[in-house]
Amino acid sequence: MKPDDPSSDTAAPFALNNVFFHLKKSVQLQLIDHDIESSQKQLSGPSVQSAELQYALKTMTQMAQHQGSLRTVRAIEILPEYLFVKQLVEQQFPVIFLTGGAGTGKSTFIKWLCREYRGEVLLGAPTAMAAINVGGRTLHSMFQLPPAWIVKQDIKPGKKREIKKAKLLIIDEISMVTANLLDGISAYLRLNRGIDKPFGGLTVVMVGDLFQLPPVISEKTRDLFEQVYGSPKFYNARSLKTTDYCAIELTHTYRQTQQDFVQLLCNIREGQDLADSIEQLNQRCLITKTPPQGAVWLSPRNAEVEHKNQAELARIDASEVCYSGKLEGEFKEDRLPSPLHLRLKVGAQVMFTQNDPQRRWLNGTVGQMTALHDDEIIVSLQSTGEKVAVERVEWLEYHYQWNPAKQEIERIEVGSYIQFPLVLAWAMTVHKSQGRTIDKVHLELGKGAFETGQTYVALSRCRTLEGLSFSRQLHLNDILVDTESVNFYRQLREGNVLISS
Repeated sequence: MKPDDPSSDTAAPFALNNVFFHLKKSVQLQLIDHDIESSQKQLSGPSVQSAELQYALKTMTQMAQHQGSLRTVRAIEILPEYLFVKQLVEQQFPVIFLTGGAGTGKSTFIKWLCREYRGEVLLGAPTAMAAINVGGRTLHSMFQLPPAWIVKQDIKPGKKREIKKAKLLIIDEISMVTANLLDGISAYLRLNRGIDKPFGGLTVVMVGDLFQLPPVISEKTRDLFEQVYGSPKFYNARSLKTTDYCAIELTHTYRQTQQDFVQLLCNIREGQDLADSIEQLNQRCLITKTPPQGAVWLSPRNAEVEHKNQAELARIDASEVCYSGKLEGEFKEDRLPSPLHLRLKVGAQVMFTQNDPQRRWLNGTVGQMTALHDDEIIVSLQSTGEKVAVERVEWLEYHYQWNPAKQEIERIEVGSYIQFPLVLAWAMTVHKSQGRTIDKVHLELGKGAFETGQTYVALSRCRTLEGLSFSRQLHLNDILVDTESVNFYRQLREGNVLISS
């Protein structure tokens, strides 16, 4: 039986220290502000045997010499961490974990890496919305796996040449991937690539933040995860127990520029100085039952959000217009970025659900309806007051296949959805807000958060402290920090496996 066989029922010990990069000597590596000479002295001892570590130091030395000339390509700033990952991919390093808090450039990194390896990359995510956001496929669809506990019989041979020809697999939102799913992916690739190694010898880049939303699991499988893996988290997968592992942390925040706000978010994220951080947030943020004009009301609960949006729409004394979307091919109705039947009124508060190619708005920009036409909607942007004409856009559903003539992986359109890139936005669930940047956030926790990372995700959507308001004061029990993830990151950092900027 293979180590990554998801059907195995042998209990796996809960141990983090054998999952990662197998370095035997503690050496602190820094991509920025690192001391090359002292690192070289540490590495010069005869006890250091790791070729990977020697290569990492050499790479970072070269990057340090060229740091002053970082490139910007197609509006993407190429960070040293990005280049380091590319170097590891070129060396066919097995598993790379790129992590970082909200707004640190993880999505930008994925976009850049896909450009660098065009025609050679498989791109997937655990949920439909996450897959749409990055232009990939759901992991279950890509690897023909059921949306349930994966057993040996679920691992089936496929005829897709792109699986064999790929150079790289990128998995976004890795925090929501279970250990069982990751083992299923590894077993599928092992079988269909014909290489008896974890993930079939394919380099895997996993991107995400474990302090954000965790995997969604059913009560039926909770005990199974406890018995077989120790917990559902991806890093407990058997496929990671027998392979080298490198982690890189992005620490510079681009979404927020106020350093005091950045520090408060870091504290909330990792559960540090919580009492003082909560007190500061309560003192500096508006506490009100009435959301400020233009604020997006965030709640953990779907029912509350739906009720709020419909109630606010009904209050507007204007005619309602319904815009129907158009579904074609294999685009699924349960994964629509904007409603199939989009009901709007002049004066309604809306949010954009797709970036504008002309960069007038971003996914998450809020505005107010000012005119409704058959083929065009006029929206006044909250941040600038600029009125923009919005037309219908197209979202695409992709499959991937190998093109023998071009000798590369092609991304094939198999479905589409056409609709205005808008959604009612007086209220939104915290879950759906993940990945968005919002100028004004009004947090309505009600009975409190019910999942780890929820409050952090909600707070970190906002650009500034001034843009935050609460329906009530925050309390300590509103901050649910995953202690397992705290230990995971601590072991990475203390073991000097985590390379941080």
